[in-house]
Amino acid sequence: MDKIIEKLKNLGFNSYEAKVYLALLKKYPATGYEIAQMANIPQSRAYDAIKSLIADKYVISNSEKPQTYYPVSPKELTQRYKRKMNSTIEFLEKKLPKVKDNYNEPIYSIEGYDDILEKVKEIINHAKNSIYLEVWEEDFKHIQKEIEQAYDRGSDIKIVAFGNIKTHCGLVYHHDGAKEIENSIGARMIFVLGDSTECIFGRVESDAIWSKNSLIALLLKEFIVHDMYLLDVGKNFPEKVAAIVSGVAEGCVQSNCALIGGETAEMPGFYPVNEYDIAGFSVGVVEREKILNPENVKAGDLIIALPSSGVHSNGFSLVRKILANKNLHEHVAEFGKSLGEELLTPTKIYVREVLPLISKIKSIAHITGGGFYENIPRSFGKNLTAEIELAKIKTPEIFKLLMKAGNIELDEMFHVFNMGVGMTLITSPNNADEILNSIENSYLIGEMITGEGGIKLC
Repeated sequence: MDKIIEKLKNLGFNSYEAKVYLALLKKYPATGYEIAQMANIPQSRAYDAIKSLIADKYVISNSEKPQTYYPVSPKELTQRYKRKMNSTIEFLEKKLPKVKDNYNEPIYSIEGYDDILEKVKEIINHAKNSIYLEVWEEDFKHIQKEIEQAYDRGSDIKIVAFGNIKTHCGLVYHHDGAKEIENSIGARMIFVLGDSTECIFGRVESDAIWSKNSLIALLLKEFIVHDMYLLDVGKNFPEKVAAIVSGVAEGCVQSNCALIGGETAEMPGFYPVNEYDIAGFSVGVVEREKILNPENVKAGDLIIALPSSGVHSNGFSLVRKILANKNLHEHVAEFGKSLGEELLTPTKIYVREVLPLISKIKSIAHITGGGFYENIPRSFGKNLTAEIELAKIKTPEIFKLLMKAGNIELDEMFHVFNMGVGMTLITSPNNADEILNSIENSYLIGEMITGEGGIKLC
């Protein structure tokens, strides 16, 4: 199976798309939930893969409820790929220019201020799509006319400005250390790149290098973009770092753990301006004899719900799809805030509430991706079923909004979202009252019964 997945990836599938397609070949038509189960991947990943495969016409969906999906036949899949490859090869054979083996564009030296500026103007005038440049204030005034003309014809312009350069053309990243850099280097430098193909760089008053060499152009673009992002980070990132670390520290306080390390990495050219990514993990130790064992759960044990603070951080692939055309900044009366703010409500952390009562608890389920159906069954052994009363679940308005806006079946909602229950505790009837009285807003939602596994919503 792994070899088939690798071969499908050679055709342009990613691993999730390959697993979804193979799952559908085993059983079709199938619902999104069934596909995720057969492919053994998270449901949100399954839906993303299905959407992509439908767009590429490798999977077909119906318009009935519940929505089901069909794969194109393997023969049709391979024939399409053969036709596509043959068409591409024929096109390239006709259109690719004839060049010598190991050919590289040459590199030329240009000397003298006037000649260097003339070449800079040529590059700007040749550019049809984009211009990146680093330039001193004294020299910019000699090429400002050409920059404005390029901007007027639609070129994307980005300038790292040394000195007080004022222009309405494109994005300007101001560098405050022009004089210090000039004194340190002993010259004013200039870097210009047109359409990522033609470039010039060097000491603007004496000598510079001009070339259409693709590798030189790539390196110069990396250099200019790196400076742009460093300037942007210098102005904006410290406040973001403070806010991020503050939020992580608050999470540590809530969970009684220590923040002992971390690092930041700027990746110019990868993350857009004002965007960032954050990842972290926690490590804990528990004595072997204190590990909660799902096998200790018995029929007759009670299931207690701890309320979630909202969607938490799961199911957002589906959330984005449902709310793609919604105004996230619009105030929603039911929430007392905007829709976006409601969706970004921080995930509830239960450590302080649960840990003091751990000796009274037989098992725990954190309701994350996969909702009730994938998480609660992990907290008990075989020959048992979690019987949960729907009428007892206190579902927040955000889930009702998502269900209505996405026209999603109730059962499917419980496959994806926490539906207002962020964590479930299983305990014996003798300990239930103590837990309910100790944890604010906790409540009973069901009990364990003899069965064939899974959960039963009734």
